[in-house]
Amino acid sequence: NITANGSLPIKYEYIKQKNYTGNIDLQYGNTITGITNNSGIYNIQIKAINNFGYDIKTLTLNVYELVKITNTNLNVYNKIGSQFSYSIESTGNLQKTYSVINLPIGLTLNNNIISGLFTTAGVFNMTINVSGITNSDSKILTVNSGYAPVITSSGVIICKQYSGLTYYITPESNDYNIIGILPEGLKFSGNIIQGTPIYDGITQLKIRAINPYGESIKDLKITITSI
Repeated sequence: NITANGSLPIKYEYIKQKNYTGNIDLQYGNTITGITNNSGIYNIQIKAINNFGYDIKTLTLNVYELVKITNTNLNVYNKIGSQFSYSIESTGNLQKTYSVINLPIGLTLNNNIISGLFTTAGVFNMTINVSGITNSDSKILTVNSGYAPVITSSGVIICKQYSGLTYYITPESNDYNIIGILPEGLKFSGNIIQGTPIYDGITQLKIRAINPYGESIKDLKITITSI
């Protein structure tokens, strides 16, 4: 609202800075109102006029960008024993402050970086928050802490030629694969090597187990003896 002293009637005018983008306008005679399109500092000249003269002052309009958390990956995985680091990203062109509710033991917040070591397995939900001069924003960050797989099944298979074979890779994991070529007659699916080997001989392979926390690789020796 523009106010002025002097004899009535008083009329008001304004001159926008050339680089200002927005649709502000004078309403109700002395009220500047509207919506700004870009952040920045703009100088607007305001003028009060009556029958005896006028007065001009400069109105400095500080347009601040709203604070908003922009992280899209809010469900992350971390292997126990490995360094954890997560950066809180946000908009806002002025000084911002960061905070975290339910920060797990072993983690610290430094400016916008959460870092440290998880010491226990589990699912940890924490609220990340960014506050600025105009507003604040918060989101839920979920960290899944756990162990990489360790293959415990035997690294040796001995089977007779033309005899049925079933071999289970343990423990359970999200994904397994075989590095190498299985003997003819054997197939691999899920965590099972199964089939009837046709030829005798020794085959050296590797088993790889993968979960969201890491991977494990183990040598596998398959010996097919002749009948």
